[in-house]
Amino acid sequence: MKTLIIFLSLFSLQALAAEESTSTEMKSYRYPSELSDQEYEKLFQYRQKYDQCLHKEAKANLNKYDDARKVADTAITSCSKALDEINGEMAKMKLDPDYIRFFLHKISQKSIQQLLPELMATKAGG
Repeated sequence: MKTLIIFLSLFSLQALAAEESTSTEMKSYRYPSELSDQEYEKLFQYRQKYDQCLHKEAKANLNKYDDARKVADTAITSCSKALDEINGEMAKMKLDPDYIRFFLHKISQKSIQQLLPELMATKAGG
């Protein structure tokens, strides 16, 4: 019986230590709400740089491909470095890697959703 009590006590302490370790690990990351106005501005500037890159690359490749999706794909590939810069900046800000992935996916999807109809309209002659 004593052995069981000692085992359960040690097991409980180990679980508690693991929980504290996880919560300490999570606390080492910052929440987006903790960013300063300057940090938000910096991220906004990086996002604009990405959008500008997409439009510039799409415009440069517009006559190379008949399919607007191929033009967009080429622009995405060419501008991946801009997303890497945002990733690096967000990592420096100590944001949670899961949030960084979510944010990068969101801005890349939104940028493409805005770019693709423009490309299709241009290709259609509108």
